[in-house]
Amino acid sequence: MAEKEGQWFACQNYDIVPDIIVIGKSFGGGYPVTAVVTNEKISQAMVPGYDGSTFGGNPMAMVSALIATRQMQNLNLTKNVIDRSTQIKKGLYKLREKYSLIGDIRIKGLFIGFDLPSVEHTWKFQQLLARHSIKSSLTTDKTIRFLPPLVISKADIDFLLNKIDLALDDLEKYDQDN
Repeated sequence: MAEKEGQWFACQNYDIVPDIIVIGKSFGGGYPVTAVVTNEKISQAMVPGYDGSTFGGNPMAMVSALIATRQMQNLNLTKNVIDRSTQIKKGLYKLREKYSLIGDIRIKGLFIGFDLPSVEHTWKFQQLLARHSIKSSLTTDKTIRFLPPLVISKADIDFLLNKIDLALDDLEKYDQDN
């Protein structure tokens, strides 16, 4: 389930109809469960005994998946992803106007990344973010990445943008001193 992109499944963002979808991780709301969803033609080819599973159909896993899915629907998490994505996009573009250090900004739902000028800037920025209690990850030598949870709030995004602002200010000062 790819709610981080604003849809239940990533294929919905690209008008793709896959033959098979494998669902895991968030599907069980923290309980280990996966599922395979397929079309009728493929499902009819799956005769009893074709596959096996040690824990397949576990009642606790099925209830966990049902409750987690209902909760995701009740909280309208896909709308929250779209709203928070728009909020952080506006905030990062505003910060880019303030700090020339920010290069390319890439956002797809709650998959968030932006480039800094060099490897040194990226490593230093990540350290500065940590001092401001924010964890980020690196995807390339120059890209800072954030993957916030689906339930992130407006206030959380404001907090994050404020900490990014502070860390960028620190990074500019570091640049001037070196």
